[in-house]
Amino acid sequence: METLYDMFMYPVSAVMKLWHLLFQNVFGLEDSVSWLISIPFLIVTVRGLIAPLTWYSARSGRIGALIRPRMQALDKEYAEVTDTDEIRDYQKKKQALFDEYSYRPAMGCIPPLIMIPVFIGLYRLLLLMANPLEGGSGDVGADAAADAGAAAGVADAAGAGAGIAPAESIGLLTAAEVSDFRNTEFLGIPLPAFASMGPDLEQAFGITTDEVISGMMPALLLAIAFTVINLVISTFRAFYTTEWSNALARRLFKFMIIMSVFVPVMLFFVAFNVPIPWAIIIYWFINNLWTLVQSLLFIVMVRVRYPLREEHHEARRESHQLFRQRKKDRKQRKRERKRENKQARKDPEYAKELAAAREEQQRVTEQERAEKKELRKKQQQARLEISRQRRAEKAAKKAGTGEESGAAEPEEAARSDEPADGRHDSERD
Repeated sequence: METLYDMFMYPVSAVMKLWHLLFQNVFGLEDSVSWLISIPFLIVTVRGLIAPLTWYSARSGRIGALIRPRMQALDKEYAEVTDTDEIRDYQKKKQALFDEYSYRPAMGCIPPLIMIPVFIGLYRLLLLMANPLEGGSGDVGADAAADAGAAAGVADAAGAGAGIAPAESIGLLTAAEVSDFRNTEFLGIPLPAFASMGPDLEQAFGITTDEVISGMMPALLLAIAFTVINLVISTFRAFYTTEWSNALARRLFKFMIIMSVFVPVMLFFVAFNVPIPWAIIIYWFINNLWTLVQSLLFIVMVRVRYPLREEHHEARRESHQLFRQRKKDRKQRKRERKRENKQARKDPEYAKELAAAREEQQRVTEQERAEKKELRKKQQQARLEISRQRRAEKAAKKAGTGEESGAAEPEEAARSDEPADGRHDSERD
């Protein structure tokens, strides 16, 4: 697993190194300032590159809600069909609906798949730069530290002996660049320092844990605040797009509400009990600020470009009412079941009638489930048959194209043997 994490460091370190070299060599900034600025510009680079994908993600979520009434009507119309022609017709209508809005459901998954490796790569990179030794004590011999530092060419034996291993190349950063990054400070706090340091690292970085905490607290609180605001915005947006009749969608919505409460507590705990370097707090603060501004911008854009129609609001209200009614019915059935059980314990004859009625109800329920299962099985078989037919059609088309090109080659070869003016020797004579 560590090898996989190390792989994520290379693109992150490459972007940071490019920005550092640009600011240092082109704009003439100091080395420490260049390293500090490389962190927000890493965010600008990554988030800027995936901004179109993030827009497509927000757009897909909005369009998914926009076309839901038509999609539900289509699903209802073809709910019980098992014939391949009818299912093919359903798939064509569904695809036509998607094409009408250029809708691609999978687009919403791409931005997180990019951002998560970036964060992992940056965290791994910064943690190795801070490099607390195994066991958390950081105690190494001065001679061993000096030997390792000489091998790297840039080690500070005193610092290593105090708890930081000698600088060495990490990702695409050289040992000298790692050493320079370690010495970079912001608000008087070294970038690799973190709130849960021990005495050895306090001595190595020349700063106490209390000083680190007091210095990073404003940025940490703002980062948590921006994270919570982003979660609230996502939850509020989901409220208007959630399909309440869908159990999975309801669970996801509830999960978002729980996370809005749980995440700030968890992040606050992690920041003070897990090695989270100061540079990660800076990254977290700026990245969530970017997300907040971008979310507000995209909300305005989707509202203007893809306004929800009254039919969507009506469908959402009906879906929510149906969900609440089903919930109410379940509670009512529970109460009735308790009442029936209580009466059955008092009346043996009623208990027999109740058991027979419940057995019959269970049989009917199982029969309905079996019918639905059989229907889904037939529909799946029809879809597989359609897929096989499509593959066969593609193979036949490809084979036909190959035969046509093969037949055309001899004709072209024959024409190439003819004179340039298109006449044979006998005709020229």
